[in-house]
Amino acid sequence: MNKFIIECVWYKSKRDFNKFIKAIEDPGLVIIDHLTIKNKLVKADPYREEPNDSIIALHIINQIKTIFSEDKETPTTIVYTFKNLSTDTVSNFKELIDSSTEESYTLVLNVLKMERTPSRTILNKFDCVKFMDND
Repeated sequence: MNKFIIECVWYKSKRDFNKFIKAIEDPGLVIIDHLTIKNKLVKADPYREEPNDSIIALHIINQIKTIFSEDKETPTTIVYTFKNLSTDTVSNFKELIDSSTEESYTLVLNVLKMERTPSRTILNKFDCVKFMDND
């Protein structure tokens, strides 16, 4: 069993997120970004309506299931962005990963220039937490 890394990111500025991504040197990098998915769905909608969060969640679930499908090799690094960082969203995300693969992984939280710090309960759900300024 290979061990892979899930780099979770909580950010406010897409610019900060893009800087973070550029710093990762992994040719097998897979990015699951809530905002990117939302923008693609808006562009695909003939009325340019914003999709409901449940539709975005379905896309995220499908993307994760595809990543871990049996005919694919698991990437070494997955970047996942949190729109809302709460105990429930982190727990649900971990359950989704655990139900999708039996491989071991390291769950890292990267907090990019956020004004507030997540609660200790949230931070304890991660194997590692990094607070970054990206300057």
